[in-house]
Amino acid sequence: MGFFIRDLHRQIQDLHAKANDESSSLTVYRGQGMMKNEFEKMKKNYLNELFIHLLSLPCLSSLVIDCIDNVENTKHHLSSNISFTCIKILQIIINESFNRVSLPIATTEFSPIEYLVITNFLRTNELNGLLSDVPQLRRLSVHLSNQFAEKYKKKHDSIHLNHLRDVSLNIRHTTFNKFELIIKHLFKQVEVLCITSENNSTYLNEMSKKSNELTLIQHTATVNI
Repeated sequence: MGFFIRDLHRQIQDLHAKANDESSSLTVYRGQGMMKNEFEKMKKNYLNELFIHLLSLPCLSSLVIDCIDNVENTKHHLSSNISFTCIKILQIIINESFNRVSLPIATTEFSPIEYLVITNFLRTNELNGLLSDVPQLRRLSVHLSNQFAEKYKKKHDSIHLNHLRDVSLNIRHTTFNKFELIIKHLFKQVEVLCITSENNSTYLNEMSKKSNELTLIQHTATVNI
């Protein structure tokens, strides 16, 4: 995997150097054959290996990860992502069912990420660990679930989201009272809030009615449910 990424990087550099128009796109095709046992071994750790070698791209500012297979050890993979020093835009699409395995992605350094999208469901308390490491965040889109009815734990000291203005939430198994706590604690400064829920219409009506109380979301200019 390492030599594959390095060779691909060199090929892109060569194509870019030969291109007459710097604004034109480049298309690169590469392949690599391997034995079946080598392939099975690589499958278990391919995402982590990819992240490690992506670190050789110091100017990488935007990254989309779309995993078509189930991903093992999600915790480690997400930690690797948040550690990128130049990433401004990160989208993570992981096709795995919601489970009770914790996804703490705290790192020793703050991330410069400004636009973060995570499409697999996070537990409500995992949101604290995620947001405490992205103080430059401006736009956020996440799927939240409280399937196991955990009590939401506020985390006051380490979460500073002064730049966050646009939030999109896909919510499951979460009462309005818990949703209200999350909004007051994490998102009271947002200007645009979009809410999607698979719960019944009664729950959605309650959210719509209470969201008009500006004591709930003091600075929000737009609320879409």
